[in-house]
Amino acid sequence: MSKKKSIIAVLIAVIAIVLGWYFLYFTKTPVYSLNLARESVEKHDVVTFKKHVDVESIVGSGYDDFVEVQMNDPLIKDNPFKGFAEAMFRGLKPQIVPALSQEIYNGIEKKPEDSNQNTKTKEATNEVKEKTGVKDLEFKSIGSATVDGESAIVPIIFNSKDLNQEVTFNLGMKKLEDGTWQAIKVNNFKEYIDLVNKNEKNKTNKN
Repeated sequence: MSKKKSIIAVLIAVIAIVLGWYFLYFTKTPVYSLNLARESVEKHDVVTFKKHVDVESIVGSGYDDFVEVQMNDPLIKDNPFKGFAEAMFRGLKPQIVPALSQEIYNGIEKKPEDSNQNTKTKEATNEVKEKTGVKDLEFKSIGSATVDGESAIVPIIFNSKDLNQEVTFNLGMKKLEDGTWQAIKVNNFKEYIDLVNKNEKNKTNKN
């Protein structure tokens, strides 16, 4: 075999190995699934996005974390009306979670805002978005996954204009039957909300 043919044979072998790794391994990683979700947003493909991101689960657990942080605020924690406030927050969850989830889906599909949404629900969802600072976040990058059997944690990095810093969300994921992955929870959302609250208090004190 000539030297030229030998080089070509080696290149073919390398390409075959790379493609094999890509289809047998990388396409089954959590990061690959998150990239599919990111691309689905760009393509306005809600079906693919829903497969790899359980929006209702993420929004629901995030709302629970939001309520817990609010209830631990010194102004509320020792307040005699804390129980009433907590019951009110918890009672809003069945309206807020679907409303916020649908807002995300509409954003992906580029659909107009739902004009039929209940006014009180709309005000409550806007307040949650404002107090959690999620409206201020800009996606930056996806980090390396830590996989433990059927579960994984992937750091997702955002820029926060209001906080003037990067914020890393540890995204919990589960393995699906076809070997791909789905995001189900932001594991450190409470810590992020605490950071947002401290930043707001600092700004208030300066004023």
